[in-house]
Amino acid sequence: MLFVDADCKCENGWVSGAYSALQGGCRLIGGAVLDGHPWHPIGVADNLLQFSDLSAQRPRGRIRLIPSCNLGIRRRDFDALGGFRAVAAGEDVLFCAAAARHWPNSLLFEPRMRVRHFGRTSFGAFWRHQERFGHARGALGLELSLSQRRIGRFAIAAPAVWLKRLLYLMRRTASSGPAAFGSLLLLLPIVSLGLVAWCAGFRRGCAQVLTDQLHERAAD
Repeated sequence: MLFVDADCKCENGWVSGAYSALQGGCRLIGGAVLDGHPWHPIGVADNLLQFSDLSAQRPRGRIRLIPSCNLGIRRRDFDALGGFRAVAAGEDVLFCAAAARHWPNSLLFEPRMRVRHFGRTSFGAFWRHQERFGHARGALGLELSLSQRRIGRFAIAAPAVWLKRLLYLMRRTASSGPAAFGSLLLLLPIVSLGLVAWCAGFRRGCAQVLTDQLHERAAD
């Protein structure tokens, strides 16, 4: 089974690259997610914030997370994991975490699997999208400890969360080469605002889940 989003376009070799990798024994396969709007500042910033780990320069090898916009898996393995959860965002993070628990070191990045992502090009859509992703991260606790979720609900923690994400983004784009890092520096004002939206959603998600837990305890 191969998955791609409606706002992505597969490049030549996508199917054959996925097929050969799955035949080689990996459980979950994914590849590069490239800019569909390489000259649009918001489009490039949107892609950087979502897919900095999935550049065309990344070598073939193990990977921690594969987005559902560029993913391959055998049908029997998909069924064994129970498919994707019905959540507003973050279903691929939950899915990959389940796959890693079942089959450690089984997720593979395959450079021949390339798609172009035609993301948001208006600032309003860009802001809402980043805010939704941040909310999902906090509400679902994606790769977060309980302590991190508790701290994340406070406004005073927002600058630290913002800086941590920016530093991670800079490290990832720097590893992709000078062109990617140069794009990040040129678009830093837009990227920074996208991170603000993400942090706002993250705080709301962390606060929401802890409030829900308190209400459940009170009801008991």
